[in-house]
Amino acid sequence: MYKPTIRVYRISEEDRSLIGIQVPPNSVLLAMIEGLDGLFYSARHELHCMIEKPFTVKYLLSYFHKQAWLDLSQLRKMPTGEESVKHLLVKHRILNTDKQEALDRVMRQLEVQRYSDQTVASYRSALTLFLKYFNDIPLEKIDEEDVMDFNKVMIIDQGLSVSTQRQFTGAIKHFFTRQLHTEIDVTRLEYARKSWYLPVVLSKEEVTAMFRCTRNDKHRIILLTLYAQGLRCSELLDLKLADIDLQRDKIHVRKA
Repeated sequence: MYKPTIRVYRISEEDRSLIGIQVPPNSVLLAMIEGLDGLFYSARHELHCMIEKPFTVKYLLSYFHKQAWLDLSQLRKMPTGEESVKHLLVKHRILNTDKQEALDRVMRQLEVQRYSDQTVASYRSALTLFLKYFNDIPLEKIDEEDVMDFNKVMIIDQGLSVSTQRQFTGAIKHFFTRQLHTEIDVTRLEYARKSWYLPVVLSKEEVTAMFRCTRNDKHRIILLTLYAQGLRCSELLDLKLADIDLQRDKIHVRKA
């Protein structure tokens, strides 16, 4: 028998520990949650909460055991102080129909334009998280301030890299270029500044030691090919036997 999943979070505030409860859009569960003792809604965390006591989790397991599964995996993570659990909740949201349709439409356009599978996958992942963040806000109401808020909460506050942020910006710009009746001016969505740094370069001795300590012949060939040809891992994985010309000592790297 199928059971929906309820996710449970632990939130540590200055003077108390809370248990947050995220219920999926299920009429039965939404009605049941109103009957929980000590339940209140936290606008700060955008979550139904209870003050944690020694028996709280056991009480929830007993209360919902016939109607839903309880996902307790997030209990190990304990946001403190001003830190919000919003970034955790967003990932588990189910996209509203209008957002899902808009996402599917843009993905089809990318595929028709022959974008690479990797680009389509990365754009889908980025846009899914972005649209979940604004799940209950109409697309035409999202503006540049909202995009900045998303960047702050979901990217910067989570310690994600500049390159990840730039990838999100590219996906968002691409998405809103194809959306009509929107408050977003894509020309004003700026990419995060790149981080410039010197690469780590191995010495000749370190490179030689790396090859010598590799006992497996297949692994040694992989390392030698990556190093000698300067290939990316994805380019190496795409190599076929027909791409290697032994007579001319050349390798054909496709879609480099």
